Formats: sequence, C-alpha cells, structure tokens
Amino acid sequence: MKKIALALLTLTFALSACSAGNAASRSASPTATQGSTQTNTLPASATVTMTPTISPSPTPTAIYKVVGLNFGPYTETGQSPDLGTVISAEQLARQIDLIAPYTEWIRTYGCAGLEQVIPLAHDHGVKVAFSAWLGKDEAANDQEISCLVKAAVRYEPDLLIVGSETLYRGDLTAAQLIDYLDTVKKILPEFTVANADTAESWLKKTALLQASDIVLANLYPYWAGKDAARSIAWLDSAYTQIQRAAGEKEVWLSEIGWPDSGNTIQEAVPSPANAAAFFLNFVSWAQTKNVNYFYFEAFDEPWKETETAPQEAHWGIWTSDGQMKDGMEQVFNGGTVPDNWTPTETPTPTQVPASAGAYTNPPSSNVTQGPPAIFISGWPKNGIVQGSVKNVDPSKYHVAVYIQVNGGWWTKPYFDAPLTAISTYGYWATNYITGGNDEDATEIVAVLLPNEASVQLAEGGGLPDFSNYASARVSR
Repeated sequence: MKKIALALLTLTFALSACSAGNAASRSASPTATQGSTQTNTLPASATVTMTPTISPSPTPTAIYKVVGLNFGPYTETGQSPDLGTVISAEQLARQIDLIAPYTEWIRTYGCAGLEQVIPLAHDHGVKVAFSAWLGKDEAANDQEISCLVKAAVRYEPDLLIVGSETLYRGDLTAAQLIDYLDTVKKILPEFTVANADTAESWLKKTALLQASDIVLANLYPYWAGKDAARSIAWLDSAYTQIQRAAGEKEVWLSEIGWPDSGNTIQEAVPSPANAAAFFLNFVSWAQTKNVNYFYFEAFDEPWKETETAPQEAHWGIWTSDGQMKDGMEQVFNGGTVPDNWTPTETPTPTQVPASAGAYTNPPSSNVTQGPPAIFISGWPKNGIVQGSVKNVDPSKYHVAVYIQVNGGWWTKPYFDAPLTAISTYGYWATNYITGGNDEDATEIVAVLLPNEASVQLAEGGGLPDFSNYASARVSR
C-alpha cells in the first residue's frame, strides 16, 4: 500500500469521527449501503434485492449458544457478491433476527454493503467481527479498508478482520498483508485487529503472527479428507500445532464446519448425518478445550455452488430459506459427546486403511520403530494429492510437495504455504492444482521434513535437494 493511502485513510478517519460523534446509534438504517463482499465494485446493473424469504418463528431459547457464526447473506436465488448484489437492510434484519438467539458473535466477509450488520447484531446483544475483503486489486483493497475504518468509527464492531485467506489464494504477500494490518491498527489503535487464513499460512509466517493481535485460523477436516468419525482427533492435533506457533497469542478457529452434500474427498463424506454429528462433536471438543470459534456457516448460500464443487453451497446450519437442518438442534439443546479426540496410544501411524486407496508403497505391518518414511497414493484425483507417513511423531513433521510441469518444478500448494500438516493418524493431503498449468503435471514428489528444517521453494527450475530426508515420488 502506498504511503499516500495511509494519509488519506487517516484523513477519512478524522472526518468520520467528527461526523459520527453523535450518530453512533446501534439502530439499523432503513436503506442498504451499496457494495459487495468480494468484488467490492458495484456493477451499473446491480439492484437491491427486497424480496423477503425468511419468516422466523417466535424467539427461541437456546440452552447453548455457539461462540460465533460465519455469516454470508446471499441466500436467495440470483444473489451473489460476484454479481454486485446489494442485500437490503430488511433482509439482513430478518436473517440476523433468526440466528441471533443461537450465537454470541457474527462474522462477516467484507465491508461494503454490510455495514448494517453491526447495529442489527448489537441490537440483539450479539458481538460482530467485521471484515475487509482483500484481493489482488489494490484500489479495491483501499476502498475496503476505508469502508472498514468508517464502519468501525460509526458502529464500533467488536473485532476487525483484515483479509480472509489472502495468503492461501496467493492474492497478497505476507509483507503486503502486514502493511494493511498495520495501517488499520495505526488508525484505530483501540480496536483488536486480526487476519484470518489457513493453518498452513500461519505456521510459516512468523512476521504475520506478530502483526495480528490474535490468530484466526481456518481448519477443515473435510478438505483434509478425514473421516467424520475421526475428524476431531485430527483437528485437535492441528490446533495444537497452531497454538505452539502462536505462543502467547490467543488462537481462534475462524472457519470450521462440515457440508451436508457434495463431493466425497478421500474418507470425508458429506451428508446430513455427518454434518450434524460433526457439529455436535466439534462443539463438545471446543467446550472442553475452551476454544473460541466461528462456525462455518449460518446459511446455505446457493451462489457458491459450481459444477466441480457442489458442496460449497451446503455448509449452513440453516437452509437458504431459514430452516434449521435436522440434527443441528442437538448443540443448541445443550447436547455433548464424550472425549473421542485424545489419543489413547502413541500417535505413530500403522497401516493405511483400505478405504484410503491403493498406495504405491503401503506400510506392510504395524511397525513403530525404524527410519522415517513417507508414501504417496496412486496418481491423485480431484486435484488432491494424499499419502501417509510412518515411524515419526506427526506433530514434529510436515510434508513439502513439489510438482513437475513442462520440465520445471513448483512448490505446492502455494509459495506462502509450502508445507502440509500431518494428522494424528499419520495421513496428509493437499491441493496441487492451484494455478497456471498445474493440471499438466507429470510427476509429484513429497518430502518428509522435521519442523526445524527449512523448506526450499521451487519456482520453475530444478527440484531442491532433499537427499537427507525421506521422500516419495509418483508419476504418470
């Protein structure tokens, strides 16, 4: 961000503070502010959607309220931030009226057009984590930061989030993201300001850990291909790794959930039963561990569905028309399950289950001693390469993945996230198709690295030398 941007934003802050001094009301405006969560640019053809769809029943009493819900309001047919849809204050009010009795926090994914979420939620005594959506467009990013500053001055949200998975997507470098964080912190020193990103991004970005007031980490056993019944054990291990990296800083889970429909990924099966069971199991773990979180997500959002990823539209606790899904009520009724996540034996992987696929070099027995070893399954499907490790403590190792495309080698999944975590049970998985001509890859190498080892990046040249470490290779 250019130095002039900081000066302009500081001026914006001063002017906003003057004009909003007596206007910091917690009641919602009857009109919507135009904008969108992710594109940040409103097309000329955009229209305000006014059609009501959610008619909440009388306010219920929840025995247990979740800590927080990720909130995307684009629930009606044709609504999408990519199309510049402006959600009316009336629709926002109906949605927040519905979910407010069940949660202590609401988290948004952008600023423009969603400012009214703050006073609407506050009217219910619900706290708000308000966000600025950051991408590759510097001008759009500056608009979002300016919007965030104005909304913070006027409505006083309880947490400010600058960027969501920007490192994971490769939209910004860590240095650029830290610049945005520092800008907001200088203008609004009285607010807690944080970034949200994947666990892998946090584990390798020491400077980002220092810049963010708290750590907001996205963790998904589903995307890691974990069986729903054993997913919390993997989560427990992954969360512990982030805690260690964060040191004294508080760690929240900014995204966690399970879809009820869509693609099966390895052992992770999306279904209504698994989604409800995972919700109950996760909340039981979070209560036991005293972990703060934003569950993903409040409502199904139809606009997210694609031909290759239909599950993206099926993460909600409520359907898009506001009906709570079967089984989700167990959590709000105070239900819990016993501890099923604490390892009862040394977490050294043994055999790869048959359901995980045919491995090129599968472990032949329950060997718990010997040299470190890593395995890759047959050529990956659906853009996800997976495998297992043996004879190591998974919490002390990571996997570095490289692909060969047109004779050159590339780090995967991203330069900003070059390492893949290993589950408690010794399994690992990561995306290898994340840009460029990755689909044309002809060879994949996975290297088993101890946490203290440095990872070498491959940027189209030769394969780094990892002759001192265990590795596995698969080609086609």
